[in-house]
Amino acid sequence: ILLFPIPAWAQTGFLPGPDQLQVGIAPLTPTSMSLIKVYTPTLVPATTGPSMCVEQTFTVTGLKTTDTIFVNRPEAANGVFPSISGQASMTSARVKAADTLAINFCNSRTATASNASGPYTVFAIRTP
Repeated sequence: ILLFPIPAWAQTGFLPGPDQLQVGIAPLTPTSMSLIKVYTPTLVPATTGPSMCVEQTFTVTGLKTTDTIFVNRPEAANGVFPSISGQASMTSARVKAADTLAINFCNSRTATASNASGPYTVFAIRTP
């Protein structure tokens, strides 16, 4: 059980005077999170044209539309950043349909930009 201080005025709804500050303790309630799955699909995104954003879809077996996801590009582990390497930026990701990952790539440059191919890391948080 994690504990954190609760001011006495928060328990009563009245703001205290300077001589009445007190600290109470209340337990934190655990969340209903039950499962975190990690997928490492090897993706080969298409290039992104100049001054545009494009959503691309990929098959990742096991993803559900109710999952909350976080995606890391393959070069993130090596400290390579898209703005330095001439690649498009990955601006968002979502589960578009069951087993379908959608990633939005944006290119603010005046030339076509590549997108990193390789093992992406997808963290899926699944609640009951």
